[in-house]
Amino acid sequence: WECDEDEDEDAPVKSAFLRSSYRTGWPIQGFKNTENRSAQTAQLSPVIFGQPEDRYGARRRRALGEVIDPISATASEASQYVGEARGDKTINVLWDDFFGLTGRFGDVLFQDLLYAIASMVFVFVYIWVNVGSVVIAIAGITEILLSLPMALTFWRVIMQQERVDFLFFLSVYLILCIGADDIFVFMDSWKASASAPPHISNSLETRLKWSYQTAATAMLTTTSTTVLCLLLTTTSTLPSLRSFGIFVALVVFFDYCLVITWLPCVVLAYTKYILPCCPSCGLCCKPEKVDDAGKIKERPAVVFLRNRAAPFMHKYRFGFLALSAALSISMLTTLSVEFRTAEDTPFFVVPTHPLSVLSDINRLEFYNAAQGDYQITVMYGLDKDRPFTFREPGARQ
Repeated sequence: WECDEDEDEDAPVKSAFLRSSYRTGWPIQGFKNTENRSAQTAQLSPVIFGQPEDRYGARRRRALGEVIDPISATASEASQYVGEARGDKTINVLWDDFFGLTGRFGDVLFQDLLYAIASMVFVFVYIWVNVGSVVIAIAGITEILLSLPMALTFWRVIMQQERVDFLFFLSVYLILCIGADDIFVFMDSWKASASAPPHISNSLETRLKWSYQTAATAMLTTTSTTVLCLLLTTTSTLPSLRSFGIFVALVVFFDYCLVITWLPCVVLAYTKYILPCCPSCGLCCKPEKVDDAGKIKERPAVVFLRNRAAPFMHKYRFGFLALSAALSISMLTTLSVEFRTAEDTPFFVVPTHPLSVLSDINRLEFYNAAQGDYQITVMYGLDKDRPFTFREPGARQ
């Protein structure tokens, strides 16, 4: 503990921080010895579908909550630290342990997974509304998601990479945006081909040829620049950043391959077999809207960008160039003036999370010479191309 200074020796001892440590061990409830630790660890380990009864030490977490919550302003399972009293709760009790920390971190990841699912649903509905067909929307979201296992298979099987970093999960959000854009590019070209001159709109084959040439070329340009920028992360000295850039580049590449192969096939089958017999209820498949000249109407966004935004930007192009230059110079100046080297080791959760606050208290208020702020790991071996771990038989010898 850390006692506050007080000149009056008879004054009650006060402490801003008090730390207690308790050791718990094997066996856990339901086991009689420590020999079968694998089975006991499995009881405490996470699963996605079908949670074990004591997942992450749930019993202990509930027991701690029953004691901590009645007296602590910050609840035992809170995600935000409360820095002031709440009613008669004038203290904050913060805690962590291996399985408790893993469990709370796992809960955060599970919430992020729900956000990813919500993003998928939003992208699916957005594609559906813009292309006017639930069939094409299902095909589009399918080809976007299929790029993930294809990239992972290439990463693990072809490239023989065993590392699957936590950052890989961020590729879901990136490919949802990139994949949806590619779908819109192809569908806009496909719809425009129906209103093109007769040598283009005469048959499905000529429409596909024209749409393919137009859309595939445009998407190849954007895909190439995206992949190139991602592959530039290979120059980083951080393995996590390098592997993330390579993996996401693979995801973007496979998404491009699917959007120029899978999606056109689905669009052809939909146009030829499904659209003619689909009721025009507007719920699943909306018929194409045509103008007075018999041409298929373009999406409102396309019309606005071509007829309003593009002329406006062309008219004031020099002003936009000057504004862009001014913003770039100001941002570079601000970065050079305000840039500071980090003084603290960043934590994996936000600063207001109880775990982050607890880490700062342990590091700053209970620091001693035996606890260093920096840890150094020394990797050694005889052959850098044949690394080993201490888990391998004979590795310690």
